[in-house]
Amino acid sequence: ILRAPDGSVYLVERGLKRSMSNFVFGQRFSGSAAQPASAAQLAAYPAGQAVAPVDGTLVKEPSNPTVYLIEGGLRQALSYLAFISRNLRFESVVTVPAAELVSYPQGTDALVLNGALLKAGNHPAVFVLQNGARQLLSFYVYEQRGFALRPIAVLDPAELERYPMHPQNLLYPPN
Repeated sequence: ILRAPDGSVYLVERGLKRSMSNFVFGQRFSGSAAQPASAAQLAAYPAGQAVAPVDGTLVKEPSNPTVYLIEGGLRQALSYLAFISRNLRFESVVTVPAAELVSYPQGTDALVLNGALLKAGNHPAVFVLQNGARQLLSFYVYEQRGFALRPIAVLDPAELERYPMHPQNLLYPPN
C-alpha cells in the first residue's frame, strides 16, 4: 500500500497500481500504514481498476438517490424492492463522491430475493415473491410464518402487476 505525495492511496498488486479512496483504505486495511512513495515511483506502475469497498457495502453519490450494493467488486443498482427484499437499512448507506462511485465497475442490477413482501399502495393484500411470481398471504400465514417481522414494499399498482400471480395463488401454512 503506497501513499503518493498528494495523499492519494494505492494498492500495488500483480504489477498494477490500483487507486483507493480513504474510505476504502480504512474499511479494507484498518490499522495498516501506507508507505510513502514518490510520483516517479508510482509512475512506474500501470494503472489498474480502483479498489472497491468490501462486499455488502451500500454506497451512493450525494446528488443521486440510487443506492448500489457492492458484490464481487462490482456495484449493483438496488431497486426499492431489491433493497427491501434484503432487509437492508438506509442508515447503512455510505455517501461517496461521484468520481469515486463511477470508479467501481458496474455490474447488473441487484436481484430481488425470494421472500420479499410486497403490496399495492391502494389495497391491503400482502404478497410474498417466489421465483418472480407473487403469492397472496392470509393474515394467519403472514403471522404464522414470521412475515410480520419483515418490511413490506409498497408499490404502485402497475408495478405490482409486473409480477404475475404464482400458479398456487395462496401461500399455505406449512404442514
